[in-house]
Amino acid sequence: MMRVRRLAPAWVGLAAIAVLLAGCGRDPLGLSEKRPPDEFTVVSRAPLVVPPNYALRPPQPGAPRPQESQPSDQARALMFQRQIAASDASAGERVLLDKAGAQNADPNIRETVNLETSRLQETGRGLADYILFWQTPADPNTVVNAAAEADRLRKAQADKQPVTGAGTPVIQRATQRSLF
Repeated sequence: MMRVRRLAPAWVGLAAIAVLLAGCGRDPLGLSEKRPPDEFTVVSRAPLVVPPNYALRPPQPGAPRPQESQPSDQARALMFQRQIAASDASAGERVLLDKAGAQNADPNIRETVNLETSRLQETGRGLADYILFWQTPADPNTVVNAAAEADRLRKAQADKQPVTGAGTPVIQRATQRSLF
């Protein structure tokens, strides 16, 4: 009886911790993988503008927005690597672009950024990576046993069987050993 009373606070504490942790998701515990947004799925929308006078008619649902370029113009600009000039750019916007040096912008900036990023990825692993991630990740691809596959194909052709019928022989990888 005395032993049960001594262990009761520990059991209550463990139960409370279990209930509290059960309410947590993977995100607060830092267990989820965060992925940045895909740059190719982000849709650009033209900015909202204040009308010069308020006597304008309200927009019709489904009607094209006048400040946006057409999808065919956007596709043409992407294909030919040039920007289609906005016909409604004000004089102030043109001056701002001139002062910012927009006419001197590097047209190959995407390739430059991709090259620099690939160089950063190729720099290798640091000491902390070697300590924390000491095992190299397994390659998810299967490796075909070339000699056994050639024998299987010859036998299938000699027997007038379809070559896709039997299983392809693969090289089995040895399981990775633990640290201890």
